[in-house]
Amino acid sequence: AACLLNFQTLDGFTTEQRLSVLTAWVLMAEHRQLTYSLLLPNRQIEPATGPAQRAACLEALALFDQ
Repeated sequence: AACLLNFQTLDGFTTEQRLSVLTAWVLMAEHRQLTYSLLLPNRQIEPATGPAQRAACLEALALFDQ
């Protein structure tokens, strides 16, 4: 099963805090070679693993709200 990294589960955090936590989770999932997906209010990245998945997720987080 894939890990779902979901912006909405981080209630009580500011947007910047949520993005920071999600970035850490992406890097942790990648380090552990887990399959993961990312769910943001304006974008969803389907489950995958590897450098392309990490790059897509980090780019989506970096460009959030722009």
